[in-house]
Amino acid sequence: MFSSILWKKKNKLPENEKLAKVKELLFPQYTTESLPNGDLFHVDSSVDSNLDAALVDLQTGANDKMIQATISNVIEKLRQAREILGVEQEINPDARAIVFEILKDGEIEANEK
Repeated sequence: MFSSILWKKKNKLPENEKLAKVKELLFPQYTTESLPNGDLFHVDSSVDSNLDAALVDLQTGANDKMIQATISNVIEKLRQAREILGVEQEINPDARAIVFEILKDGEIEANEK
């Protein structure tokens, strides 16, 4: 279950190349598309804009396959960024759970092993 959190290989790219790859992965330039009637629009694939849009949809009661795909896409981009940066997470085999967030009221949100 937690295998996606572990990264076994380290990326040996120079730091400036890692930064450029992560920047392009997480915050790519807009693309411009057009509708059949000729109207132009920008497509924003940046992770912060996509998460913001998904959060607004969830807050308004929408939870469809498009929102789930958006969140999954952002997670995948963040995993790729972790791999590029060579950030390793070691998990103590004696730990009962991984805590993802401690909520403001002190409640813990965790995934059991």
